[in-house]
Amino acid sequence: ICSESFPPEATVAVRAAPSHQSEYLTCFPHGTEIYSTGRFGDFLRFRLAKEGTAEAYVPLMFRGLTLFVPGSLPSRGNVSPSGSEERLAQLEDRVSHQETIIKALQAELSALRAHMSAVATAFGTLASRSS
Repeated sequence: ICSESFPPEATVAVRAAPSHQSEYLTCFPHGTEIYSTGRFGDFLRFRLAKEGTAEAYVPLMFRGLTLFVPGSLPSRGNVSPSGSEERLAQLEDRVSHQETIIKALQAELSALRAHMSAVATAFGTLASRSS
């Protein structure tokens, strides 16, 4: 749930991966409750079914403010998956999460390559001037 330090007029960006540079999916207003399925650094992972995305991420903190705090889970009633079904669901969640992390790392690597290319170009220009 939203923390007391989450400003009532603020919104929080929902991302496709646990990175501020990852794809922006939507935003949530103050008061939105999410049911986190994991934490990755300063991001919370959760399911965002309405957008057709299996997983999404929100920052746990922003500019030193804690945005979300633990709340109570909704009751699941008498539904109880069998042990093997539950284990399979856990493994599928892990694979999905690992794929998301890989995509985020690939995006970060691509951005780093672009920066390095710009640096190399700048140094190449300096080197040719000094010759």
